[in-house]
Amino acid sequence: MKNETKIHLVRADKSTAELRDLQYAQQYGPAEKKGELFSITSDAIRKHFNLRPGQRRYVAALLIDSHWDPGLNTVRGHAALGGGGDDLQLAIFGSHALQSYPSCIEEVVPAFMDCTKTNTKHVANDCDESGSSWEAANI
Repeated sequence: MKNETKIHLVRADKSTAELRDLQYAQQYGPAEKKGELFSITSDAIRKHFNLRPGQRRYVAALLIDSHWDPGLNTVRGHAALGGGGDDLQLAIFGSHALQSYPSCIEEVVPAFMDCTKTNTKHVANDCDESGSSWEAANI
């Protein structure tokens, strides 16, 4: 069994400001382009890996430019979506809960036992389902 994962930093053709546009924010009610972050990420992944016919990739993408906007109670630059076609199976998620994730195998148990309350002045309580650090790591 492999204990290592390959990580690629892939740039999209959009700026951080464009990715954080409220029109793309999946949890922002009035947004009109909620599925676009998936398409933007898919296009960037296809370009980065130069996918060819017959190649198949399974990719989990973390959108590093996600940002909690406490004024609007919305995570900008985030969508939790998955799917794809014959050549690419893709899952995307924002980085807004990154502070709660374990950084190594030894931190898995402590991370999922951390009951520190979520301070929404600084970090998101994603869909009101992450009121503590372990819940944020779980989402």
